[in-house]
Amino acid sequence: MRATRSRDVRAPNLRDRFDSTLGGINATDRNSRLPPGTGIPYSVIGFSGGNPDLKPEKADTTTAGIVFQPAFLEGFQASLDWYEVVIKGAIAQLGGQNIVDQCNAGDLAICQYVIRNTNTVQNPLGDIVQINNFFLNLNKEIYRGFDAELGYRKSLTLFGGGPESISVRVFGTHYTTVLQQPPTLLGAGGVQTRGATINNLSTTPDAATAILGYRNGPLSVTIVERYTGGRKINRLFEESTVRAVSGAPFTSTVDDNSVGGAYTTDLTVGWRSAADRGLRVYSTITNLFDKVPPIFPTQGGRTGFGNGVLGDVLGRRAQWTQLASQPDWTGIWEVDWANKRGIRTPRPQMKLTPDYQKKLDAFRAAQEAGRERAGKRPTALPPGLPGIVKRNLTPSNPSTSWAKVVMLIEAYMQFRTVHTEAVAGIRRIGPDQHGSFHRPLGR
Repeated sequence: MRATRSRDVRAPNLRDRFDSTLGGINATDRNSRLPPGTGIPYSVIGFSGGNPDLKPEKADTTTAGIVFQPAFLEGFQASLDWYEVVIKGAIAQLGGQNIVDQCNAGDLAICQYVIRNTNTVQNPLGDIVQINNFFLNLNKEIYRGFDAELGYRKSLTLFGGGPESISVRVFGTHYTTVLQQPPTLLGAGGVQTRGATINNLSTTPDAATAILGYRNGPLSVTIVERYTGGRKINRLFEESTVRAVSGAPFTSTVDDNSVGGAYTTDLTVGWRSAADRGLRVYSTITNLFDKVPPIFPTQGGRTGFGNGVLGDVLGRRAQWTQLASQPDWTGIWEVDWANKRGIRTPRPQMKLTPDYQKKLDAFRAAQEAGRERAGKRPTALPPGLPGIVKRNLTPSNPSTSWAKVVMLIEAYMQFRTVHTEAVAGIRRIGPDQHGSFHRPLGR
């Protein structure tokens, strides 16, 4: 049996702190200077997203569970854990209307996000010209559920050729509670109020992963199956054949408020060098069977449509790497390794190529004739390298010059540059059978 009680902290990431976008925000101003029961609607611009003043989220986590490792089945393990995670100061956004309402209620800390002009013709406080909907430390979130895991590993002999083993691991999460408590806000008369607790359990899918692995000496093959369970599309949608909702808390009616589960399969083949244990080469195919994800309705607006897809949207794809082109050294230097007996000398001799020797001779002749400054040093620049290395490249001792060190560093940086295919240029495997829906952006 095992149990854990911990205080966990999540610092805001780069997106939470700095990723801001400019877009449209709608809100109605109902400040106290306007006639009671009236308001002025505004459709303005505003920044949404990153806030560099965010504080870390804090969570209290409690877990309790059991682990079963039977002696009669070596290599087998099973575990079941209950967990509760209570997050305070969860990072979230108020929304444009709540920001305006809170400012009008007297929350001065929120008023900094409502920007008005000096035109008081229709609005005594000035017309709203911008609303900034930044991330703030607002909500309290509560998650409860169960984690289950099964694992088995066994050595065997199937094909020979090296030490063989097979492993199976299955783990998943089932949620029993997903609650979000809105922040305490100012209401009428300056009274602090908290909105109703939001139950998001119906829109939070369960998840499970199965991993099957086989190893034979340096070769390994891994198959990963991922499952995301079905869920409701929106907790505020009501399934109905009529347009009007039956009552609170529903805001809209739809024919079908559910989306099915999704399965995807990944395949990884790897090889580990026996001579160099730090070297591992592998290739992965994601979504091996090109599984189409479930699609569900979503709303659109001036900035486009929301994400109406649950699961992988790119289809089957592979990632691979290639090395950047190395600088062309042959055009400037020739290296004499004195390799008469197949053994390189400790200090190979470097000399300029005939073309660059002519350039050096011409440079020195120009110095003698007064066409070049006497103290100027000859320089050269290998193709593919930046201009910073174009200095002091003399044939006398190029292997120890400062510029040569810079060139070696730059060459190393270019050599280690890896081009990985991303969303803007995924390499498809096989024909594109699903049209533009699966076609990556900027293909």
